[in-house]
Amino acid sequence: MAQNKPEHYRDESERKEVSTSLRMTQKQHDKIKEKADAKGQSISTYLIDAASKDQTGFTPALLVQMQNLLNDACKMAERNEPDEVDRMQKEMNKIWQKLT
Repeated sequence: MAQNKPEHYRDESERKEVSTSLRMTQKQHDKIKEKADAKGQSISTYLIDAASKDQTGFTPALLVQMQNLLNDACKMAERNEPDEVDRMQKEMNKIWQKLT
């Protein structure tokens, strides 16, 4: 008879099998924790995400957001709406801040 697993169990392919210990200074730990907290992530998730993404820091979501802003900028430039261009520039600056 097959056992029914509760829905909160991870799929076999999503299970984390490896555990690693890191040595760092308290200052380094505090900085990493601060960055993880700012993104609403655990330290473990933050470090995995930071190590896994491209060196450019461009995630698919950021690329889509940048493309949308570029498309909007082109439309605004065609209609000559400088206030909207300023708004989009501020949004783009927010994206660049996420990359640093």
